[in-house]
Amino acid sequence: MPATIDPANAVIVLSLLEEEPRSGYDVKRVVDERLEGLVTLTAGTVYYTLKRLEARGWAKSASAGRTRRVYRITADGRRGFLGLLEELSLQPIRLFGAFEMALYFAPRLSPDALARSLDRQLDELARNRGRLGQLEERWPGRWPFHYYYLREKTRDLIEANERWCRRIQRKVQEKSLQRV
Repeated sequence: MPATIDPANAVIVLSLLEEEPRSGYDVKRVVDERLEGLVTLTAGTVYYTLKRLEARGWAKSASAGRTRRVYRITADGRRGFLGLLEELSLQPIRLFGAFEMALYFAPRLSPDALARSLDRQLDELARNRGRLGQLEERWPGRWPFHYYYLREKTRDLIEANERWCRRIQRKVQEKSLQRV
C-alpha cells in the first residue's frame, strides 16, 4: 500500500475530481471558494493528496500544457471515495483536540501564556464566525440538506466554544487578581 493519506483530505479531493477533472490548482481554488476557509487545504496538502491518490490508482493524471497536470478520478477511486466516506461517517466526534490537551496541563502554563492562548482561540473563533457569515451572504436562500446541518453545527460549535473560552478567561483573570 502506498504512503498514508488523510481520509478527510482524500474525500474532499476525490469529490471534486468526481465532478470533473481538475488540476491541483483548481482543486485548491474550488475548496477555498466553496468553504470560505471553514475547511482549509494548503497547496502542498492538495498536491500530496493527489500524488497519493494516483499512487493508489484512485486518480490518473495527464499533462495539460507544459506545467499543468489534470487529474481525474478512476473507477477504483470512486469505490475508494465511497469507502472513505463511510469510514469517516463512522468516526466518533472528537471532543478533545490540541487546545484541550494543552488545557489539561494548564497548571504548568503561566497565567499570561494561558490568557494569550484563550485570546488566540477567541480570535480564531471570530474569524470562523466571519467566514460562516460570508457563506451565508453568498447563499442567502435555502441551503441544501448537507450544507444546512454543517452550517448549523459550525454555528453552534463557535457559540459554545466562545462561551467556554470566555468562562475560562474570567476564571484565569480572577485567579490572577487573587495572587496580586
